[in-house]
Parts: sequence; C-alpha cells; structure tokens
Amino acid sequence: MVAAATLGPALIDAFRASLRGALLRPGGDGYDAARQVWNGMIDRRPDLIARCAGAADVIAAVTFARTHGLVVSVRGGGHNVTGNAVCDRGLMIDLSPMKGIRVGIDVFSIWLDPAEDERHLGWGRAFGTALGSFSRGVYVNEMGNEGEERIRAAYNPATFDRLARLKRQYDPSNFFHLNQNIKPAARA
Repeated sequence: MVAAATLGPALIDAFRASLRGALLRPGGDGYDAARQVWNGMIDRRPDLIARCAGAADVIAAVTFARTHGLVVSVRGGGHNVTGNAVCDRGLMIDLSPMKGIRVGIDVFSIWLDPAEDERHLGWGRAFGTALGSFSRGVYVNEMGNEGEERIRAAYNPATFDRLARLKRQYDPSNFFHLNQNIKPAARA
C-alpha cells in the first residue's frame, strides 16, 4: 500500500477539486477534530481525510484510493471502540457530514369486492394527503395519469416547459399519452 503523503501535490489538488466536501491534511484546520473518535485512546493519523458531502464524494474517494493503492478507513459515527474508522496514513473517508436521508414510500392495497372500492381508495388518498406535508416532491416514475396539475408539480417550471417543447417536436399528436403525460406545447 502507498502512503498518500508520497503522492504529488498535483494529484492531491486534483482530488480536492473533485470533492464538494473538504479534503483535510495533517496540520490543517479541522484535521485533528475530524480524526478523533469516541475512544480517546485511539490516536491514528491518516494522510488525507475526505469529508464527504454526498454520494459523488464517496465514489471519488474510493476511486482515488483504489487508483493510487491507498489504505482506506471509513468513518460513519466514529463510535467503534477499536477505532477502525481511522487509519494510520492512507485515506480516511469521513461520512459523518452526510446527515440527510431520503425515503420513498409506496402504498399498495388489494381487494376483491368492487363494493369496497370507495373505502379502500379513501384510506389510500387520506394516507397520501397526510404524508403530503412531509414531501419534497413527486417521484415521476411512480405516477399514473394523475392530471396535468400533479404532473406539472413533479417538475420545476423550466424543465416542464422544455419537456413540453420536446413533446411538440417528437410527439405532436400526443400518441404517447399514458402515465406522466406532458402535453405538447402550443406552437409559438
């Protein structure tokens, strides 16, 4: 395995530029705090600490380590008593800045008696409405033909307008009109 300290400054600068999060080095701001874990007896010193801001940073860090043969450790919450989250030398991939989560919920119900349609559809709609205040949008691939207003809400306005123009160009008769239908834009 290679020590990251032996890599040239141009490689490390290129790696730093590829990250949204910070890349910390010994002696730099935040380095000592980032390498500390719950067990105070652990005093390891990675050559680099990638403080990942998202999945792309994790991919970049793993790729960089693999490409250059670096020892890697991964820190989540830093609670492992043996300190495996911190390596000596090498690259520590710090996931602790990644606090956000996304949750997708699908609700399915099956019933056989058509006389129960209203009851089952009613609780499904009520459930969806109750979750709506926690939603940040609509997952387009899960939509049915829910009406233009709902489909518009799934896109930001510029994207919706661009898709409508594309629809006008490639499907002016609206042949492909099922599920997530965006109607062709009117001619200008």
